[in-house]
Amino acid sequence: VIREEAKEDAAQMAGITPGDVQHTAPSWLAALGRISWLSAAILGGGVAALILRNYSQSLGSVLPLVYFLPMLLAVGGGFVAQSLAAVGSSLAENGHPLWRTLGREIGLGVLVGLVAGLLVAALVYWGMGTPALGIVLGISLAATLPIAGAVGALLPILLKRTGGDPSWASGAVLAPLISV
Repeated sequence: VIREEAKEDAAQMAGITPGDVQHTAPSWLAALGRISWLSAAILGGGVAALILRNYSQSLGSVLPLVYFLPMLLAVGGGFVAQSLAAVGSSLAENGHPLWRTLGREIGLGVLVGLVAGLLVAALVYWGMGTPALGIVLGISLAATLPIAGAVGALLPILLKRTGGDPSWASGAVLAPLISV
């Protein structure tokens, strides 16, 4: 029973069906399950593209910023996944109060964001010789991680409070939110 529950939880967090994990589902059913979750990533990616389009003039004038977008998205996505895992485990065990949990994840986002932002700023300055670009990227990263922590904390809490399963908040749903 414990193994079955663990497989179901892992499948939900990855956006796949338990039958897909166990390789018992027909391929068409596994594909349908994956497409439904990945559609959130497609929708979020489309919204992010529209937002970037609005800044095309600015991005064109500082093209090196575009080089670092994948890094910003990856770090933000990784941090939101960490927050999600920490809050999901906390909810399963004893359910800490909303404000305490949210405050902790935002606080961790601030701390990690400052350290990561300073590191990225220094590396960009050292590697590309442009202090302004390093500062912009450092500030962007420092601002992104508290938001990622808040999203990673709030989504499973909101799902639980509305009767949903917190494990539905997976990377397939969170990555597009962070991109936007």
